[in-house]
Amino acid sequence: MTMLGLKLLEPSWRQLRSLISPLYHVHHTVQTWYHVTSTNFHPFPKIREDLRGYLYYSNEEVERIVRTWMKKQSLEFFCDGFQKLRHHWKKCVENGGDYVEN
Repeated sequence: MTMLGLKLLEPSWRQLRSLISPLYHVHHTVQTWYHVTSTNFHPFPKIREDLRGYLYYSNEEVERIVRTWMKKQSLEFFCDGFQKLRHHWKKCVENGGDYVEN
């Protein structure tokens, strides 16, 4: 969709994943070893929920907004995410590496 010659963008999973690369690399390692989907990774649903409904005119704008969003999150938010990842990873290991949801 274009408006006044500008392409309107919504942040994609790929964009969000690249912006959260330090956390994503931890998850990506688990995903490589076991069948864990990146869409289950803790920050993505919350980021998508908070950014939904707005129009983004460039990838740079999405990047700036996501970085600002990440800086506003509390330490508890990230600790909770790693605890969920740990729990999810444990379930994968217990299932012999088979796909696990929640």
